[in-house]
Amino acid sequence: MYGVRWEQQLFVASHTGGVLLGCIDRDTEFLAQNSVMDYSLLLGIDGGTLTLGIIDYIRTFTWDKKLEHLVKKNLGSGQPTVVSPDEYKRRFRAAMRKYFLRCVTPWDHLM
Repeated sequence: MYGVRWEQQLFVASHTGGVLLGCIDRDTEFLAQNSVMDYSLLLGIDGGTLTLGIIDYIRTFTWDKKLEHLVKKNLGSGQPTVVSPDEYKRRFRAAMRKYFLRCVTPWDHLM
């Protein structure tokens, strides 16, 4: 399944989802603070075990990317495809909250 875009939501237990999204928030904050943008999430599922990590985090928001952003934004060609690290972080987090849905479990009251 190399290069397959996941189009379904994954339901995760409430506590697991909290841990997962907390990790994503911390990782994306670190990347944004270091001017990194344009990363992806690699996800693997094997026998009910979920393994994931952020990949492709090499591209930084350098002067050439800032210039590209300004030109595309000011030419009126719609939304710029290159966005700042903070905007990328916000979009990435929103997508993760859309893909990983936290489900209430019978033992949530114990957490």
